[in-house]
This record gives sequence, structure tokens and C-alpha cells, in this order.
Amino acid sequence: MVNVQPGDDAWRWELTADGAFSVKSTRCHTDSSCLPALHVQVRWIKFLPRKVNVFLWRLLLNRLPTRWDLGGRGVLVDDIMCPVCAAVPEQVHHLFFGCTLAMELWDKLRRWCQL
Repeated sequence: MVNVQPGDDAWRWELTADGAFSVKSTRCHTDSSCLPALHVQVRWIKFLPRKVNVFLWRLLLNRLPTRWDLGGRGVLVDDIMCPVCAAVPEQVHHLFFGCTLAMELWDKLRRWCQL
């Protein structure tokens, strides 16, 4: 919308109340319009390294770059099937919970933790 008024021309930033540009207002606007709204509160586990926390956060949001997701985004991959079992496409749930190798690893972890 163009608002023509008498007087000198001036720039006005519509994302802030005072009309002044700020990186924070741009970031907040971009985040609110592009990022999914999360109804899950994110809690970082302080004794884990930051990269492990970020990995677990991305796992929770199903935002890991699996072969299935990369293929769906137009990235050329040789094969979208799981490289371990070749039975189903490589997706997050299969990769961590459904694949035979993942189930063996979880079983070994349960025995090691005596669960």
C-alpha cells in the first residue's frame, strides 16, 4: 500500500512500532512466517554436548536429511532405500526404530543398561 502525504520522503519500517529498521524485527518476522509453530517446549539437556541436543531436536521434529527427504527435495541420491536392510525407504522412524540394525543396537543398549 502506498501512502502519499505532503512533506519530505522518508523510509518507514512497518515491522516495528517506531518505524526504524532492526535486525531483530526482521529475524522475528522471518521466524514467524517461515518456521513451523511448535507446541512442544524445547528443553536442552545441559550435560549433553550442544550438537547432541540439536540432533535430538531435529530428530523430534523429523528434520533429519534422510535419503527419502533429500529425494523429495530434488537432491539426487543413488537410492532412497535403507542402505542397511534395503527393505523400505530410509526415513527417520525406520532409521532409528524400524531397521534391523537399529533394533539390534537398541537391544544391546537395553541389555547394557540392564533394562
